[in-house]
Amino acid sequence: MARRKIKIAREPVEIKISNLELLALSGDDITFSVTCSKGTYIRQLGVDIAKSLGTVGHLISLLRTRVGDFFLDDAINFKDIEQSCLFTEN
Repeated sequence: MARRKIKIAREPVEIKISNLELLALSGDDITFSVTCSKGTYIRQLGVDIAKSLGTVGHLISLLRTRVGDFFLDDAINFKDIEQSCLFTEN
């Protein structure tokens, strides 16, 4: 929807930001890490951070390193799954 510039009205929800860390600042680019509750729109958080800095902004990249109890570091490469015994031809 965002790529088509279609705005969707969202009701405000209470969220919790338990950690917000600036990782890098280079020119107009800011890289940050955030640990937050479910229901947090990270793209909107990026816009809000830009507003608080007195400018405009948007996310150009988003990498989820954890969702619930699932961590990126524990992920299995798809090629490894294909080559495992989980997917065998009949």
